Amino acid sequence: MTIALVILAMVLLGAFTTANRALALGQESRNRTQLVAVAQEQAEALQSLYEQNGWPAFEADTINARQRSGCECFHMALVNSTWEADPGAITPNQYSAPSSSIIKITSPLGGALNPVPESERFIINYQANPTSGSGNLNDKGMLELELYNLDGVKVTP
Repeated sequence: MTIALVILAMVLLGAFTTANRALALGQESRNRTQLVAVAQEQAEALQSLYEQNGWPAFEADTINARQRSGCECFHMALVNSTWEADPGAITPNQYSAPSSSIIKITSPLGGALNPVPESERFIINYQANPTSGSGNLNDKGMLELELYNLDGVKVTP
């Protein structure tokens, strides 16, 4: 009888541990999905900024935002129904993503003004920190977006 109780206790403990781990993995997966959705929104906002303003204004806005930040990065913010480049990274908790997550947009130019850009490559970096305390699901990813100067207009510093 005692052996049966020990076996039953071990089975129940194993089932409880497995269920808790599955719940934690599910929560982390949901958080990563929300974070990737915010990163995709940032990419679409960046493209929208270019399409609304044309190349010279687009370059000036993104370069200005990068130069005003301490990390040579920026993010897109919706201000009065218009997308703008704001300096620095964001923690997208206002988008239901976990507050420990980070999103930032960088460029290989590193904030330097390229006076005759034909195109500019942007990298949208995102990082989701684990919420379960396991420490082994520190996810990092990036979206890459390249926009081209279709206006043919040179940006002067």
